[in-house]
Amino acid sequence: MIYQYRNCNDESQQKYLKFDHKSHLVPIIWHMTPLELSVRRVSLFGVEIVSLVIENQERLCLAQISSTLLKQFSYNEIHNRRVALGITCVQCTPVQLEILRRAGAMPVSSRRCGMITRREAERLCKSFLGSSTPPR
Repeated sequence: MIYQYRNCNDESQQKYLKFDHKSHLVPIIWHMTPLELSVRRVSLFGVEIVSLVIENQERLCLAQISSTLLKQFSYNEIHNRRVALGITCVQCTPVQLEILRRAGAMPVSSRRCGMITRREAERLCKSFLGSSTPPR
């Protein structure tokens, strides 16, 4: 499922995120820079993770990965492994954070979120989990 967020200069045409009873996103138009932003749900080691496609690069929320796939590991273990693997974590913008919150990837109380590419997420998870799926 893909939802497009594209530039909209006319405030009367701006729409906001809405959810149905099954917590699925409804397509919206969000005021942004000229870049397009897509929201997807991807499977990473068998777990559904929200991803944002920003400037043609798919990025996943490190906090969501940590709280689902890597929940048995500490923050320090995950941070140290990420640094050792040379994985750069990019801070998302306030608009991207709001999209992640409404998509269920981040709690409403969150103030920031680090994003890593899908390839980096796969490398990080594989370094902890090997080729097996995480315990449920």
